Amino acid sequence: MHKKKSVKVLVVGHDPQLADFFADKKTLLDYESIKVSNGELALQVASKESPFDLLITDIMAPEINGENFAEKFSKMYPKTDVLYMIF
Repeated sequence: MHKKKSVKVLVVGHDPQLADFFADKKTLLDYESIKVSNGELALQVASKESPFDLLITDIMAPEINGENFAEKFSKMYPKTDVLYMIF
């Protein structure tokens, strides 16, 4: 019997309730999720973690907008899918 691979998700959002919502749902669906509050912190976390399968990011983040963050993130993990949200 093969063990199902857990999908690794990075959730980046400045609204803690909405970020929690996405992170919690992914955990329930056997996804490993890491939640951070902003893009700069997410880049720090990403540099220390194994590759992610999915990035969910707030496009309206105050420190670094989601599009700029995702561009930097994609250079680190070019095969990661990106889902833009408005938190």
